Amino acid sequence: LVADYGDRLTDARQQAGLQTDELAAAVGADESDVLAVEQGRATQAGVGGSLIDALERELEIELADSS
Repeated sequence: LVADYGDRLTDARQQAGLQTDELAAAVGADESDVLAVEQGRATQAGVGGSLIDALERELEIELADSS
């Protein structure tokens, strides 16, 4: 994940006019998992790559390192 992935996700969600629960519903995830990513706790919370991929697609952003 990129260093500022939580901030990137929060900014993109807000730009899209979505609340965390709305974004979670759009990607088929629990709101707590989306919050964990926004708070920079994806690894500690055990959030998988499939959620990161879904968030990237939904908001057209990059959260994972491309290397």
